[in-house]
Amino acid sequence: MASIQLCTALANLVDGIDLGLFPSTFKYLETELHFTPAELGMLSMMGSLASCLSSVIWGCIADSYNRKRVFVVSTAMLGLMTLGTSRVDSFWSMAWMRIAAGFFVAAALPITQSLVAEAVPKNGLGVAFGTLAFASHLSGAGAAQLAARLSWRTAYRVMGTGTLGLSLFIWTFMPDVDAGVSRGASKLSLREWLNVEATKVRMVFQKRTFLALLAGGIVGCVPWNALSFSMMYFQSFGFSATDVGNMMALQGVGRAMGSYMGGYLGDVLAAKSPLHGRAFMAQITISFGMLVLLFPLYLLPWSTEYYNSYAASLFLFGFVSTWCNPGVDRPLWAELVHPDSRGTIVAWWTFIAGSFGSICGAPLVGWLAQAVLGYRPGGGQNTEALSEALLLCTMLPWALCFVAYSAIHCTYQFDVPQAKQKKVEQG
Repeated sequence: MASIQLCTALANLVDGIDLGLFPSTFKYLETELHFTPAELGMLSMMGSLASCLSSVIWGCIADSYNRKRVFVVSTAMLGLMTLGTSRVDSFWSMAWMRIAAGFFVAAALPITQSLVAEAVPKNGLGVAFGTLAFASHLSGAGAAQLAARLSWRTAYRVMGTGTLGLSLFIWTFMPDVDAGVSRGASKLSLREWLNVEATKVRMVFQKRTFLALLAGGIVGCVPWNALSFSMMYFQSFGFSATDVGNMMALQGVGRAMGSYMGGYLGDVLAAKSPLHGRAFMAQITISFGMLVLLFPLYLLPWSTEYYNSYAASLFLFGFVSTWCNPGVDRPLWAELVHPDSRGTIVAWWTFIAGSFGSICGAPLVGWLAQAVLGYRPGGGQNTEALSEALLLCTMLPWALCFVAYSAIHCTYQFDVPQAKQKKVEQG
């Protein structure tokens, strides 16, 4: 079990690299390649949408084929795409690289979900998934630091090489728990396999708690996608690339620590209140995150003299806002369905919720800032435009997210007995 957790945690570094590196280069891409905020938002959407749309494919593969082999190949291909990004010189070449990277990075979530859910008992799921999120956010912070201290092309080369090395590490040291085990797909014709997958999907969507998680994810993914413009916002009123990189690194460390804490607190609250603990956890982290984010986006003066205040608020925001995924979402995904459907449930959540966030997050910030709020490259009103756009695209979606997660108080008590009965019937 320990070796599985270690390798999946290291593999989650890949997801963090992709999430942390691209937003860190927005200002450089605007300066060197003359990308506008709308174009940067479109590029962010393309990568995120490719990841979300392909998640269904990877989810089916994770439930049906040898996961170690799939993991190694997808990680190696992501490394090649990251290396290739260092050579782009136009919008469309960057777009194709973002799409390809998004496709391959999507493999990590459903595969790690199914592996960890198999290896870890129910009362330790939060901590286990918190460890994965810790690794992801830590690598994202490292990627932001690289982009701040090196040229953006060099940062992509370093991260691409590191990702290739990680795929070799997984191939060498990760136990092959599927070796010699038929996972079902090899015995079925294509039509039979598709029928099996359709049955899994139908069963997943019959879970009311999954629908509540999905509704929360649909609106909750929008703010995180929108915040890819936060580095550009801080640079707009005078912070240097190094200063912003340091602040983003602090936020990344806060997110890493908060993810582990969220996983632990989720397990504690679930033990004390099995039917309501994780729902309370979601309400707490959403409320805290909204409150703290008001400081860097609205309450603090737009001045580099307040560097320490911005850094502290970003660290605190990272710490308190990241408890949902490890402490609520992933443990509930693991509990609600049969082991053969664990990749499927996370894949469909990512496909629907993540796609909505990709379309309505960063692209909406870019469009609002440029078309509605008066953003102009080199203009004097850019900080205000970005601030207002970010506030609109974070506070309103998170308020709706709070309502959606509150529904789990009512749905979970009905779904848990059904899930246990299904697992008994299916063996």
